[in-house]
Amino acid sequence: MFLTRLHHLEATSSQALVANLVSTDWRRTPR
Repeated sequence: MFLTRLHHLEATSSQALVANLVSTDWRRTPR
């Protein structure tokens, strides 16, 4: 159970990191 929770936390944090990177990159690119 603990391992599953840790894995879930890792997945969500990585997803948030990717989303943050994408959003910042999208904001940086001029339209």
